[in-house]
Amino acid sequence: MSKKDNKTERTLIGTNYCTDFYNYTMYLEWCEANEIDPAEEDSQEYYDWVNEEERNDYDDFFGNLSYSKADKEIRHYVITFDLGLWDGHHKGYVEKTFETLSEAIKEALNSSRDYQDYKVTYENGRVYVYGFHHDGTNVMEIMLLSKKGERALVYRKSEPDWERAIENERNFKRLKLEDVW
Repeated sequence: MSKKDNKTERTLIGTNYCTDFYNYTMYLEWCEANEIDPAEEDSQEYYDWVNEEERNDYDDFFGNLSYSKADKEIRHYVITFDLGLWDGHHKGYVEKTFETLSEAIKEALNSSRDYQDYKVTYENGRVYVYGFHHDGTNVMEIMLLSKKGERALVYRKSEPDWERAIENERNFKRLKLEDVW
């Protein structure tokens, strides 16, 4: 895998509004393969099918991720965020580390907003979770801690200095796409 592959944004999972994974033509093909009479394009049955496919994708994604290096090896991840709210942007971080990428992504997806849609991407060694809600978009960045970062945030005997650790780029290393995919 080339270094360019690690820099290219890759959508890992998301709702159909964000990804366009499922369209009406695919639904028609699915109906034909399953010998089902298709419903109209903007019907509830069509949207129910899209929702079912999204649920299957979600389950499959996390099932597959559980076999990846990002989940099988105990590592430590942190989440920073930029919340797009009605009163502007609020930046910060979650004062917790996560031992698997799955835990971090699920935390981001289940964070403070009831997301209408979401998208999880990989780009340049980081995983991004975009949560779209009625006030705007929350963007969470999931970063892999380096050994130095683990000493600063995970294994520190006293209270870690989160703000200082998050601002130090040497506390992080790039996550390889093949460790996720």
